[in-house]
Amino acid sequence: MIFLTSVSWAENDDYVAIEKGLKVYGDKVKKLKQHIDNSVFQDQEILIELDFDAKQLIDFVQEKIAFQPYQGLLRGVQGTLNSRAGNALDQSVLLAKMLNDAGLDARIATGELSDQQTLQLLSTMANAEIPSQIGKGVGFEQALKALTTQAHEPVEWSKTATYARYQASLKDLSQILQNSNMVLNKKDLTQQLVQQNKTYFWVQYRSNPTDQWHDAHPAFNKTISNTTEIKPNLITHFDGSVPANYHHRLKIEAFIEQRLGTNFKQHRLMEPWIKPVANLQDHLITYSNAPSGVTLKDDYDLAQILDKSHFFIPTFNGNQVGGKVFDTKGRLVDIDAMND
Repeated sequence: MIFLTSVSWAENDDYVAIEKGLKVYGDKVKKLKQHIDNSVFQDQEILIELDFDAKQLIDFVQEKIAFQPYQGLLRGVQGTLNSRAGNALDQSVLLAKMLNDAGLDARIATGELSDQQTLQLLSTMANAEIPSQIGKGVGFEQALKALTTQAHEPVEWSKTATYARYQASLKDLSQILQNSNMVLNKKDLTQQLVQQNKTYFWVQYRSNPTDQWHDAHPAFNKTISNTTEIKPNLITHFDGSVPANYHHRLKIEAFIEQRLGTNFKQHRLMEPWIKPVANLQDHLITYSNAPSGVTLKDDYDLAQILDKSHFFIPTFNGNQVGGKVFDTKGRLVDIDAMND
């Protein structure tokens, strides 16, 4: 379910009204969140809903989480739940966590599938089925109605100007290729996809240390898992965290270039900030070069702000970073020197 709302800006002297409006909007969002059905998006609530039962947890991931092929650990537990899709590794991380939280021993195994089984896995590729009901009762509908300030008609893609431009571009491209006597060769990418997805991940679990390990294959749907013997060539398994070399990582750093005559000199504003992408779900990340001349309550005109600003302060997640400020000529000054 997707809903749209809008927030109207105001004139310079309406700061109090803006502040009040944002508070009202925030209260509406808070009320809406109170009526979200947590059993849809929170793994702990799903555990309770499924009675901490291993079979039901395995069935849930196989039936509710779509397989999508990509490399590495990208979405993590919360991202996979929210998107209702993931590759074999992300799905295995989700299932292993829930099984561990249910009181079982669970670990992630990795190995290689045969070409035939890789094709089977790729054949299950699907778009995620987003839950249509994410709220609880009348309270959710009322909170949603209060939040949505204006109705938006559904957009019919084929009737938009963007679609018309898209069709015109296709026609122009086809004409150019035809005029140039160019023919696009069809290429079968099946084997390439197979090779890229032979590396496979699944979950091994047991009820106690004396029990034997059982295999669970969350990435394969329930039908294939129940009717086909899935036997990947085991390479190793992970106890605890997934090794760093499987992680997608986000790196944020900041530089400016100072013009010196006809040359440019680069200055670092912020040291690299690197985190696994899978750990960043629901985390707001912000970077700004805050102008020194801005006063929140009376400045909304960008030109005036720039005229009044003598320097800019690199700010990451609300905090000053790098220990330096810079001006419009690209000159850097230590923040400590500014305070002397």
